[in-house]
Amino acid sequence: MLKKIRSVFSISKHNNKSKVIDLIRIIVIFQLLIVAATIHGCFMPGMTCSGETKQYIANMMTVITTSAFAL
Repeated sequence: MLKKIRSVFSISKHNNKSKVIDLIRIIVIFQLLIVAATIHGCFMPGMTCSGETKQYIANMMTVITTSAFAL
């Protein structure tokens, strides 16, 4: 009986690894969507990107690149 309970609540290492990788993918995709939306906003009629916005885009791309290589 105790073995059945343990097997229900145990999670394999492979399952944990795939969950972590999926979470990382979701985070990177979300960051890329933020950057894409910001860049898209710069090209909308009547909108201009300030130096601060350009720096924000560059910083986000650096964060995404760093996190991708760190993992």
